[in-house]
Amino acid sequence: MRRFILHVIRVVGLIVIFFPAITAALAVAVVDRNFPKAGVAALIAAAAFGTALYADRQLRVLRARQEKHFAKVAAQWSGNQLIAGLRWFRWSWVTTLAVLFLLGGILIVQKPGLDAKPLLIGIGLLVLGTSATLVLLRLGWGAMRAGYVLRLGPEGVHHCLWPEIAWRDVGGVHVKTELPSYRGAELTPQHFLVLALSCAAADALRRSLASRLLNVLSGNIVERQLRIPCVLIKTSPELLFGAARSLLRRDSGFELD
Repeated sequence: MRRFILHVIRVVGLIVIFFPAITAALAVAVVDRNFPKAGVAALIAAAAFGTALYADRQLRVLRARQEKHFAKVAAQWSGNQLIAGLRWFRWSWVTTLAVLFLLGGILIVQKPGLDAKPLLIGIGLLVLGTSATLVLLRLGWGAMRAGYVLRLGPEGVHHCLWPEIAWRDVGGVHVKTELPSYRGAELTPQHFLVLALSCAAADALRRSLASRLLNVLSGNIVERQLRIPCVLIKTSPELLFGAARSLLRRDSGFELD
């Protein structure tokens, strides 16, 4: 509950208050030359920005504690199966964003008398929004029908969008973390559960419909390594790795590094 409240504070402070307040401050200062009102708006914007930064810092502290706890739990994991559901809240706002891209593209394309550049932008938004919406809806439907996104059991790895992978076809498992950046600024780390597959398993999965069309969110194969994105999976990457490593060790009978 505390995490959810901090998320709301961060979003409200940064988007709902900060940007309108700073816009109002600039408008009052430039247009009306009413500097006292502009100062009040600027103070509101500064307070909102500070509140959002405080909420963000608290979220980082909670995330660090949670990752430490998950790492400890993962090291001691000894169950028979791990069922990982979908992050429905995150899925919903990402889906909403995709639908907005779709609607924006439709509005721009349908507007008469457009120049070539806005028309191309509208077509791009239309294609991007349609593709993202279909991918997200398919993932949501698959998770709702199966009851999970990813299930790690004694017999193998089950995903709601592609066939089961037996542990005998898995040669190793690890977590890969990528730090995407934009113009030098690091963005949120992206985690992937990576499974090293046998040639037969990799070829069979590559031929499946889901792995061809929905590889962005369900997983993609690079040189016989299956990379499963953890962004929409409601289980920490550390716990997924701990469970996969334990089950693979149990199935193979060998200790894994």
